[in-house]
Amino acid sequence: MALESPVSSREARIDLGAARRNIRALVSDDADVAVDVTGDGYGHGALRIGRVALEEGARVAVRDVRERERLTAAGLDSDVGIADDRARELASRVYGLGWGDAVMRCTAQVLAYKTVAAGEGVSYGYTWRAPVDTTLAFVPLGYADGIHRGASNVGRVWLEGRARLIAGRVAMDAHMLDLGEPLESRPPAGTLRAVVFGEAGHGHASAHEWAESIGASPLEVTSRIGTRVQRVWS
Repeated sequence: MALESPVSSREARIDLGAARRNIRALVSDDADVAVDVTGDGYGHGALRIGRVALEEGARVAVRDVRERERLTAAGLDSDVGIADDRARELASRVYGLGWGDAVMRCTAQVLAYKTVAAGEGVSYGYTWRAPVDTTLAFVPLGYADGIHRGASNVGRVWLEGRARLIAGRVAMDAHMLDLGEPLESRPPAGTLRAVVFGEAGHGHASAHEWAESIGASPLEVTSRIGTRVQRVWS
């Protein structure tokens, strides 16, 4: 199913308030905290996270001299250092990955539905076949957007109040969700958003939980979210 999807259909919402609370808690325990913003802040936006860190009394660090040059040229109000081992160890905590408040929420609009019959194969190599007649949802997030191929046939994405199985292999531009319900009961395409990871308190998998379910590290998961996914900072 080849569909063009607008950039706005893919979104990574970055909660700067959550990042601020996490950094503030770290600084309250130790005044000498360096926030590691390597790799564009592990996908969260290095400049914005860096500014929040400085406002909360933390230092900012990266792992590459060129990254440091870009950030200082962009106007950070303090020198950017090189991340030491402790800054790297704390990185999962300034981004809410297994500790504190979740910072990134990754979602996409459901663009289409497809009914498949029992036994029909889905995606490359037909590694998943429908156990019964079912409906699939087309979600425009694929491995080019950072959705790990390890999520194929095992990852679960939140949609309409339930965690839905990724059916078949994750493709470059999309993945499919098994809804297991009649097509007639679905809202129009484009009206629902599937949540890959977000806030655990809302029923979604957190980025930490999503990473564990697919055998990846949390920082890898957020860092992989690509540039086609629109960042929205709030």
